[in-house]
Amino acid sequence: MPNAAGGYVLDGLGGLHPFSINGVSPPPIVDGPYWPTHSRARGVTMLADGSGGYIVDCFGAVFAFSSTAGTDPQIPTGTPSWPGWKIAQSMANE
Repeated sequence: MPNAAGGYVLDGLGGLHPFSINGVSPPPIVDGPYWPTHSRARGVTMLADGSGGYIVDCFGAVFAFSSTAGTDPQIPTGTPSWPGWKIAQSMANE
C-alpha cells in the first residue's frame, strides 16, 4: 500500500485477505471476483493510490476490484484470455 498500511494476500478462490504493518491495516475490499468452488485466481496488483486493483484468473481474464478508499477501477479491455486453457500464472504493474 502506498502509505505502508499493510497489504493483501490473494487466495486461490479470489479472496483478498488484509494484513497490517505496525498496527495499520489497509482499507477493506468491497467488491471483486470470487470463485467459491474453483481455485482460479492467479495474481493480484494494486493501483498506486491503493483504491483498488486487478486480479487475473488462470485463463488470463482480468477483473477489477475496489477498496473503501476509492472508486471502482476502470474495467480492463483488450486483455488476452485463453478460456479452458489454464496458462496464466501471475500479473504485475509498472
